[in-house]
Amino acid sequence: MPLRFTVNIEGLESDWVEVSESWTRGEVKAVNASDEATLLDYLQRKLTGCHLSRPGGEPLTDPAHITEEALDELDLRLVDFLGTVLIQATAHLRSLGPLAGRLLSPGSDNSTTAKTSQTTGQG
Repeated sequence: MPLRFTVNIEGLESDWVEVSESWTRGEVKAVNASDEATLLDYLQRKLTGCHLSRPGGEPLTDPAHITEEALDELDLRLVDFLGTVLIQATAHLRSLGPLAGRLLSPGSDNSTTAKTSQTTGQG
């Protein structure tokens, strides 16, 4: 399920983007060290949906259409939002990492039983 980020700027509250949850460490490093061209590439690849208002025009609703020219048509505050949303998304995903594992007490999982059986020859 993608991560949805909404815009909390007066007049742009209906705008949002959805960011993929699937990231490699290399992709995160590339985004963190990116120039504008790399950022645009990752916005097009990692956003799974969007609604971005364009003054006097139709909203931008396809991440594949986020180009340098399209950014020139957006409110500057919305461009700044896009410049940080991928970093916010990856920071959120990293914060979930410690929650991915869990500690089991002895005897509460099958691997403990299997190891005991192999060691003692009893099942």
